[in-house]
Amino acid sequence: MKKIKFLFLFVIFINSNLLSQEDFNRNKKYFNISKFSLHHVRNISESIFIPSIGNFTNHYEKLNSFSYSIYSINGWFLFPWLSTGIGVGYEYQNTMKFNLMPIYLDLRTYLANDRNSFYFYVNGGIIYGLNKNIQKGILLDTGIGYKFFIKKNLCMVIGFGFNARTLLNISGFPEPDPIHDFSLGSNSINIGILF
Repeated sequence: MKKIKFLFLFVIFINSNLLSQEDFNRNKKYFNISKFSLHHVRNISESIFIPSIGNFTNHYEKLNSFSYSIYSINGWFLFPWLSTGIGVGYEYQNTMKFNLMPIYLDLRTYLANDRNSFYFYVNGGIIYGLNKNIQKGILLDTGIGYKFFIKKNLCMVIGFGFNARTLLNISGFPEPDPIHDFSLGSNSINIGILF
């Protein structure tokens, strides 16, 4: 866990000290977004498979549960209105006490080639479990955000999104040790710095 936090802080430090700020006024070249997200979990579906018995599904609604994540996205503007990047992060799902490491493709389309602009984003990728009993998962996020400057060379992003997570092949439950798959739906708000 400490290694992941150190790696995240190292990426932020390198990007903030090595990247030139001269192209900040327009959407071009390389960028990094380091952001924090807070997720409100709306629902969880649990699929249980017990050998020789069969499948069972449980649905949990209105959990009023929260989880959080930190991400670093490194990318490139393909055009002034379109960017793509790779995101890596840490996510804690407090409902089930899962520590996760998402790796995903980030795609953004900007409404203006300007210092301040709205954008839409879509993320899709895989999740690795940092707990022993989680093998893998998939994620899909979509939302809207706004890029704005609070100082000459300090750009921030804020966004609102809808998130879907599927965690597969979760074991470690009591005998007869059934295999569980979880699907989570959440809303999120995120805030970050664009380098």
